[in-house]
Amino acid sequence: MKLLKVEKIFCLLPIIVLAASCALINNQEIKHAKASASTHFKIEGSFLYREKISFPKNSVAIITLNDISRADSEAIIIAKQEIDLDGKSVPVRFELTTDKDNILHNMRYAVRAEIRNQNRSLLWTTDTTHWIDTQNTHQVLPPITLKQIAPLNSHGNISNLIGTKWYITAINNKQVIDSSKVHLQFAVDGKVFGFTGCNNFSGKFTVDHEHLNFSRLILTRRACIPKLSDQEKDYIQVLETTSYYRANKDDQLTLMTPDGEGILAVRSLSDFSE
Repeated sequence: MKLLKVEKIFCLLPIIVLAASCALINNQEIKHAKASASTHFKIEGSFLYREKISFPKNSVAIITLNDISRADSEAIIIAKQEIDLDGKSVPVRFELTTDKDNILHNMRYAVRAEIRNQNRSLLWTTDTTHWIDTQNTHQVLPPITLKQIAPLNSHGNISNLIGTKWYITAINNKQVIDSSKVHLQFAVDGKVFGFTGCNNFSGKFTVDHEHLNFSRLILTRRACIPKLSDQEKDYIQVLETTSYYRANKDDQLTLMTPDGEGILAVRSLSDFSE
């Protein structure tokens, strides 16, 4: 009888060990899943527009989570999702995920959405700020309504200017200083942002046919080395006196003043590859 009990115990040992191993593995998987979830910052939501039309063929939606803490400089993209819109209809859902360490509680963040056609021209975009709660690592935003791109006034169409970063290649026929990353960016609400190679700036712009004017330009006050300071002076002076512009199909932008001075710029390809 004792021998029989011992045999039964030995027969049950593999089952007990297997059950314990499975329980341990399952517990570790649960802990790992919880740890993984706690390290991410997730935002879910959807976007739509009011026009009763379908998405153009080969169009894409680009949704970004942006750090907009600094009012005098362009937003910094924290997370990004591109959605192929062929076969889809509004509303369209999106999901943005980033490491929670990328979200600082003392900074300001917002979600931006836009729709571009196959040539990457801007068709719809957000025109209001959609804030996120930095304390909530998983949140669902209310539906985002996009605004169709339209002229600033009865004569001005800005669809060929906005929604991209224009890198300056020459100012008054002089090449910009290497690696100074001088650029310009137009927003749908008539605001302009840029970088002189030393300081950030912001202001307003208006368009009327081929006429383009900048106003209320405000710069940060960082000290520059002499070469960058001279370049900044020329750049801002041209912007403040710009009267005309031309944007061609080769993604080149020319700004011109009545005195014949000007700025040459190219569209940033990185806007669509990041």
